[in-house]
Amino acid sequence: MVGNGVTNWNYDTRTAYLEMGYYHSLYDDALYNEIKANECDFSGPYSLNATPYCLNLLVDFTNLTIDVNVYDIFGICYGTDLNP
Repeated sequence: MVGNGVTNWNYDTRTAYLEMGYYHSLYDDALYNEIKANECDFSGPYSLNATPYCLNLLVDFTNLTIDVNVYDIFGICYGTDLNP
């Protein structure tokens, strides 16, 4: 069993998803480079360490990956249909 793999807020969760998402082509070089150039720190619960500008970049990332099933990025994301 895997369960919840979060053991460290500095490396797991959003920080890991951003890196994994980039290397699996879930978002483009421009956004990745902008995140790196601004030294965005998304560590900590709910990305509390991020600047307002970096949080806007995170919104861009979220909009691009909203339909991705994080447990199976190549599969279909099943869930609540918010637009009945």
